[in-house]
Amino acid sequence: MSANLDPTFIPSTATLNRAPTRALALLTGIGKLAHVRKALQTAGFGPDEAAEGYALIKRGTQPITGGRAVGGRTAQAALAALADQGMAWVRGVHAVLNRRSPALAAEVFRGIDEGQAPVVVVGTLLDRLSVLALDARPEVAAARATLDKRKLGAVQQAELLVLVEEATAQRFDDVEPGPDEKAARNEALAALHLWWADWSEVARRAARNRADLIALGLVKRRSSRAAEPDLDADALDGSETEAPTAPESALASRRAV
Repeated sequence: MSANLDPTFIPSTATLNRAPTRALALLTGIGKLAHVRKALQTAGFGPDEAAEGYALIKRGTQPITGGRAVGGRTAQAALAALADQGMAWVRGVHAVLNRRSPALAAEVFRGIDEGQAPVVVVGTLLDRLSVLALDARPEVAAARATLDKRKLGAVQQAELLVLVEEATAQRFDDVEPGPDEKAARNEALAALHLWWADWSEVARRAARNRADLIALGLVKRRSSRAAEPDLDADALDGSETEAPTAPESALASRRAV
């Protein structure tokens, strides 16, 4: 895989439009993989860096006034579902944790504001709960069990993660956009692409196998019959693919999360 290392190189529009989905997959994977998370923390990745990633996702997916959504029906439905069921789930999780372990609630909800965009609120909470899935503290295990009983647990979280991914994949046509709005959004996408490129390289080095890379969104499985993907010649583009092995052939058409 070639990479353009010229710092003045400008990524293509297609590459920038993939930045929100890539960044969200990376954040989710970091939450799932303790050894990768530890490596990133050693390299300086902490709550501020995670918050910056989510903030850039929010800025980079804001609709442009006058813009027309491309394939927007799915994205708009996902955004509506996150504003309704997603925020109801957030309030339910808060109520459970705040009653049973106020300290844990403070840890999980630190910096989360219900006034933020639902995709950001739900995405941030999903990321933090995925980290707790690896936490052996008794109060955390008890909280997870209660969330499962209340139908706020792993099953619902997986469903919400799909909605977040659909919402952040939204793109917009340039139908008479305000020049300032378009410039601000492109600036946010460019910054998000650089954020992803920086931390994805650290995560790539920390990955132990291709399953880790798939969890981080850095490798995607494809059917053995599928055509080779077109790769952008931009810096540190991580759109690698792999052909499935024989035991995986039955799952080849499913997208890895």
